[in-house]
Amino acid sequence: MKNQNYLLLLLLPFLFSCSNDNDNSGTNQEVNLSGFVQKNYNVSSIPNVIIDSTYYQLQNNKIISIVKTNVATSASNNTVYEYLGNKIANTTSFVNGIMSSKNNYLYDTNDKLIEFRQESYNASNQITAIQKHTFTHTSDTIFSQWNRSINNGVSYTNIANFKIVLDQNNNRTYFEDQDMTNNSEERILTTYDANNNMLSEQYFNVLNNGDLILNLTNSATYSNFINPLALIMEATFGRKTLMLLYHLQTSAINNINSRNVSPKTMDSFITSFDGIGFDITNTPFNNNLTQISDFKTLNSGSLFARFSLEYFFE
Repeated sequence: MKNQNYLLLLLLPFLFSCSNDNDNSGTNQEVNLSGFVQKNYNVSSIPNVIIDSTYYQLQNNKIISIVKTNVATSASNNTVYEYLGNKIANTTSFVNGIMSSKNNYLYDTNDKLIEFRQESYNASNQITAIQKHTFTHTSDTIFSQWNRSINNGVSYTNIANFKIVLDQNNNRTYFEDQDMTNNSEERILTTYDANNNMLSEQYFNVLNNGDLILNLTNSATYSNFINPLALIMEATFGRKTLMLLYHLQTSAINNINSRNVSPKTMDSFITSFDGIGFDITNTPFNNNLTQISDFKTLNSGSLFARFSLEYFFE
């Protein structure tokens, strides 16, 4: 997608007894976390200084609240997560104490996600826009449609249509994006290792005659350490739901989306995007877990962006 600015997961993925889906990623089920923090840095200063930090409070490894704080102004925004049984039901975000957006998750009787609805609000608590993503499940393919309304749901505009194929471990292996706004089509083919870590992503543009043009390739390697972010996101959303919503993450290359769905800690990330490289540094908590991961994006060898994740264990 060309303009995806949604936060949903921050992504995230992975599989355990506390997961919403019955799958198996091989991630340690005994890990208990109380929270984690993401710090974003201003890389133009030496040493780098923190621009903002986002703290995720956890309960049973599920996200229950988020607080994002601007370091310079101390202004903070927050999001609250609510669950129905073991499944994520909705998240509500506030700016300066005023509701700004709400995400709702709707499931069928088999606990399959059939609608993800995003509502934006103004300061008067009025809905200004609705993004509605619907899902139709067949035996081997999930079809999804993205519709947008700016008149409180009276009418909708079809933004895009998608085809999603998952493997037996609920890994998204095939993704087809028909962009109705730009009249274009894209396909993404993804491979995984035996531990369900995302190994490679190939992005293709589809020409009018059906030919595929490869325009981007991403690949990654992993250590044997558990990736706590994957554990948290899997517990919060379930791997299948994460994979159905994976394309709604930001498409910025420096976000390194595959870190969110890989049960092991990422050691390296390589992209064919011209001039872009990455430096990933991990600090272990013990012999099995990663405590801190620092992600640096380089543009022609110069530091371009940086963020870090630190996990807190009970």
